[in-house]
Amino acid sequence: MNAATAEQFERIEGKLDKLLARAAAPPVRWLTVEGAAHYSSMSADSIRRMLSSGTLQPHRPRKGRILIDSRQLDSVIQGSTARPRAGRGFHLHTV
Repeated sequence: MNAATAEQFERIEGKLDKLLARAAAPPVRWLTVEGAAHYSSMSADSIRRMLSSGTLQPHRPRKGRILIDSRQLDSVIQGSTARPRAGRGFHLHTV
């Protein structure tokens, strides 16, 4: 095995170690707006709209800090009755 291949294996091993550590970590319950956006694959603006409309309940442990309960976010996402729209890579095929 040459030096370049050994270096690639070391990088892959490092990335796998990080992934395993993240998978073994307990789930995060409280998320920032940006964290909730990343967690749900939505935009931060969408999360803010859900907070403004009352769909999500913000928790404010101190002035200027907004936290969102990941359990509530999961519930809102799973309870959504909106049908996925066609477009942007999602195609409904009829047979």
